[in-house]
Amino acid sequence: MQIYRTGSNESIYDIAAQFGVSPIKVAENNELEIRGRLPKGREVLVLTPSRTYNAKGTDTLGRIAERFKTTKESLMRLNPELGGREKLYSGQLLTIKESTPSYGMISTNGYLYASTPRERLIAIIPYLSYVTVCSAVYKEGHVHSLYPSEETVELIKSLGRVPMLRIYLTELPTESEVGGFASSIGILAASGGFAGITLSCLNTMTKDTERLDSLVFTVRRMLMENDLLLFVEGDLEEDTSYMEYADAGILTYDKLHVGNAPSFADGERAALEKFAYAGESSRTFLEISSFAYSGGKYIEKREGARLCDKRRAETVYDDEKMLKCASFGKHKRREILFESLENTKAKLELVSELGFMGISFDIGRVCIPDLMIAASMFDVISYPVMTPRVGG
Repeated sequence: MQIYRTGSNESIYDIAAQFGVSPIKVAENNELEIRGRLPKGREVLVLTPSRTYNAKGTDTLGRIAERFKTTKESLMRLNPELGGREKLYSGQLLTIKESTPSYGMISTNGYLYASTPRERLIAIIPYLSYVTVCSAVYKEGHVHSLYPSEETVELIKSLGRVPMLRIYLTELPTESEVGGFASSIGILAASGGFAGITLSCLNTMTKDTERLDSLVFTVRRMLMENDLLLFVEGDLEEDTSYMEYADAGILTYDKLHVGNAPSFADGERAALEKFAYAGESSRTFLEISSFAYSGGKYIEKREGARLCDKRRAETVYDDEKMLKCASFGKHKRREILFESLENTKAKLELVSELGFMGISFDIGRVCIPDLMIAASMFDVISYPVMTPRVGG
């Protein structure tokens, strides 16, 4: 695995020739058009396989997996250009094996929204353990369904992954409402075919941590009685003590504002070390960023990258913070601040070093290179065996 920064006037073909790999794979793995020149300083992920295979006319993915003693899921992860499809053409170059992952195994959690295309979910499935369907909200004392999710749940199960239902809290239930709330979301999860609940209370957290702890504990106890899991989101810069009552936590944070630190070591590393040593990182997913920052607001990372490529943006790297700033435009300059691929790689190294259980991301917005880095460093657990915990 190489993270390559382009020089002046380079193309996909130039990079592929330099590393001796397929230009089609380089383009697909980085969600790039194969033709044209790339802007100077563009990060390109290059995966160098240790074994490849050219498909024959009668080959199927299942037969190839059996022949090389691997799995279709592994081949899907190593060949994202398949887009989740098993159809092959004669002569298609497949990566069979890369260097053996040295960081162990991880579980992954992906957020699925109504706007996410079905094809995108299928393409990302090989990188997933759990799929959190964002289809419910609690407001004005009631749980409201945002869209029908029955077909989605069946699809997730048919693909061998575990569906979770995300309940977004616009407000915290009162003390008298907690019992009814816990009971109702348990019934909603079970009747909808979900394995459990992902509780999102990031925007409703108050200084009353006792109330939040009580809510999570009550919900967890109610779900556990019905063999349902409880995941809870937490913000790195807030009190996350309530996460200890859940079966797993999902840790989110704003990379660009972690203590406004001057470097990765003083910012992300220091903050995550503090969390790991004080909490239970072994039951926590670490979020992979899906956004960039431009003009005082957040934009989708994938769209930002496409815009920069189209406008041949100039890129400057801050290797201390592991950030990149792309700017374009002659008269009115526009800047887009990104997490670099080096930052993603360093964060994933911390997942291993600090004992996090895995990573979490938005299925519709995550960049394929980020997932390819994770898949090349770790074995993704496709069939989780987590069960509701007993005890606090």
